[in-house]
Amino acid sequence: MGCDGGTIPKRKEVVKNKTKTTRRERKKGMDEAERWKTCALSDWPLRKPIVASPYGYLMSKEEILMHIVEMKRDMLSSYHRRGDKPEVLSPIHSTKDIVELKLKENPNKDDADASTSTGGPSDVADFVCPITGLETNGKYKFMFSWLCGCVVSERAIKEVPNNDKCLVCQTPYKAWELVLINPSNHKELTDNKAKFLARKMAPILAKTDSELEESSCSNQESPSSSQRPSTSKSATSKDAPQKSNSRTAKRTRDHSSSSNRESPLSNQQPSTSKSATSEDAPQKSNSKTAKRTRDESTSEQSRQNKRH
Repeated sequence: MGCDGGTIPKRKEVVKNKTKTTRRERKKGMDEAERWKTCALSDWPLRKPIVASPYGYLMSKEEILMHIVEMKRDMLSSYHRRGDKPEVLSPIHSTKDIVELKLKENPNKDDADASTSTGGPSDVADFVCPITGLETNGKYKFMFSWLCGCVVSERAIKEVPNNDKCLVCQTPYKAWELVLINPSNHKELTDNKAKFLARKMAPILAKTDSELEESSCSNQESPSSSQRPSTSKSATSKDAPQKSNSRTAKRTRDHSSSSNRESPLSNQQPSTSKSATSEDAPQKSNSKTAKRTRDESTSEQSRQNKRH
């Protein structure tokens, strides 16, 4: 069996063996496993109950409560006693800034401790993933929900895509409410910081969104409610002069009709009487003059007859 050209392949070219881990990788794995057993605040072994900071660091609850009390008394002395750890302590100001974790115990832990010859603690991880069964030995990444505190492996979350509920207790969560435990590089730390800021801004944005929705609803309802009174007011304002004009017109018509009814009787009679008297006056004067002329003519005739 040869390749093209008559060459014979070597075994390492055909069979791929598992690569050996370097010393640096082994040390890194040991460091990651040690971080699951050491408090990030006091550098003492972790004691239950175990809590996590907003940036994903594991701490004993007793230690962090002591830090919060001392911070309220004197911040500088607390920092001096605990050491300069701004990445661990900077986002923590009260008990609202920590979450108590729900970790599943490793069922093989007690058997491994009992089987050791010295009787001391073994290298077996203390906790496992409740979904996949992976151990917290530093080789796998684990995440927890900020709302419920359940800890599961990153592999379990990736196996269920488009999931918005906790795999353990079915508590709904958002993408920024999943925090990576023990970030090992700058990128993972910045991701946890960005999620921390998103959790801080989420209530403010929700409040502003609700206010905007209420204002938009009120603006949509106000035109219909405001236009109706305006139309009624405009209608009443338009009807008012019409009513007043109709009333005045009615009064003027009534007054004119009453005056017209009374005027023919009162005004026409005197005018007719005056006109009658004015017409009778020349007739009387004419009759008098005619009578005088007749009398004068008769008197002259009588005078002439007497002369003859």
